[in-house]
Amino acid sequence: MNKPMPEGTPSGKDSSNDQMQVHRHLDRMTPSYSEVYSVEEISRHAAMAAVLTDDNPAEVDFSGQPDGRWRVTVVAYDFPGELSVITGLMFVYGVNILSGEAFTYVPASEGSQRQLAQDTRRKIVDVFNVQLLDESQSVEETWAQYASDLAAYQRMVRSGQLREMLGDLSRR
Repeated sequence: MNKPMPEGTPSGKDSSNDQMQVHRHLDRMTPSYSEVYSVEEISRHAAMAAVLTDDNPAEVDFSGQPDGRWRVTVVAYDFPGELSVITGLMFVYGVNILSGEAFTYVPASEGSQRQLAQDTRRKIVDVFNVQLLDESQSVEETWAQYASDLAAYQRMVRSGQLREMLGDLSRR
């Protein structure tokens, strides 16, 4: 499925690579995705999705908001129950989820020329508006450890250890 590039797509030295990244990303999303996010956000999500590998199965980005809340973006490989793991891990870290949007790649179309050389695994883009319940906790340390734990859980699922991963999360 081809979708038009959003107006204002980043330009510059690597603009053709950036545009291809964004095209590949948008090709796998439902139309409502591009209605929710700005061109800059879509470009950032595409860049995060492009660096996912078996060794780096999840990317977490966070930014402070003027009201003291945080906007957290998780881009990762998809697996059944992943949203529950992402939000459950946030609970473990003392994060109050105020709102969020979750999008999952649609399956790659068979025989698509664009997808032949690309990773065709499904990925997710989940964006949450949150607040830390303990305002004294280090934001950078919290999100760094969260990202590390989420990636470890992703690797466990990929290696067939779904039950072990869920058990570990439930004990925390």
